[in-house]
Amino acid sequence: MKGSLILALLVGVIVLVSGKAKMEQGEHVKESHYSESGEHNEAFDHQSILGSKDEEDEFANLPPEEAKKRLEVIFGKMDKDNDKFVTKDEITAWIMKSYIQMDYDEAKSSFEDYDKDKDGKITWTEYVTKLSGDEVNQEDTDALKETLEGDKLKFDVADVDKDGGLTLEEYAAFQYPYDFEHMHQVEVDMTLQQMDNDKDGFLSFKEFMGEVSTADEKDQIANKENFEEYDKDKDGKLDKKEMEAWIVPGNDDSAADEAGHLIEESDTNGDGKLSKDEVVTKHELWVGSSATSYGKGLHDEL
Repeated sequence: MKGSLILALLVGVIVLVSGKAKMEQGEHVKESHYSESGEHNEAFDHQSILGSKDEEDEFANLPPEEAKKRLEVIFGKMDKDNDKFVTKDEITAWIMKSYIQMDYDEAKSSFEDYDKDKDGKITWTEYVTKLSGDEVNQEDTDALKETLEGDKLKFDVADVDKDGGLTLEEYAAFQYPYDFEHMHQVEVDMTLQQMDNDKDGFLSFKEFMGEVSTADEKDQIANKENFEEYDKDKDGKLDKKEMEAWIVPGNDDSAADEAGHLIEESDTNGDGKLSKDEVVTKHELWVGSSATSYGKGLHDEL
């Protein structure tokens, strides 16, 4: 009895944390360089180029001239074909790398919390033990057990060298599977296991909607349109390949949108690509500096 209770508790924590992770997962996919009120989000621009909050903070304290010099170095790295210009594709590719770096940094920040014996790896026992310290209120132990099994499956796939422990790189794949192609299939399998009620290997629209099937008419229409967009072969159901675009959406669109925004704001001659001068002139947009921080502080005071 005691063992069953502990299992239920641990599984409950897994579900709670997994749910939270799914909301945070791909957070920058949903992020916009404008807030809901229409206010420009400078931090999003800066982190998209610099790849970390720490770097953004560092640039916020740099004199403008130093920020410009460092931006020139970044420009050179973005300019893959060395033609002295950066295109939308080159900027998009750079931003994609930044997104992955930000996820890696997030994984790194929590890695030591799970690696209790400090051996550089997180075992499944360490992972579950850490989670068991959180409060959980969950009654459906059958559903919890299913979720625990799914997380274990994902853990095992992330453990590429099959030594029973996750290195930092493997842990990053476990936490942010959409960044790692070898993790995509297990995410699809887990979702299918949870939502495919008739176990036919596909998701119908009803299964796709799940618990939100009572949404209002406007939401129903929007969800139906989304479903039909994923249903490429128009057979009224989603197979595993179609589900992948929904479950592990890449950051490509978000990165391309941000690249387009930066070009639109910086392209003074309208040729669709940016010179070093065009980028550096807009350094406050791209990376910020102490001048940006001062201006923001002054604006806040006013």
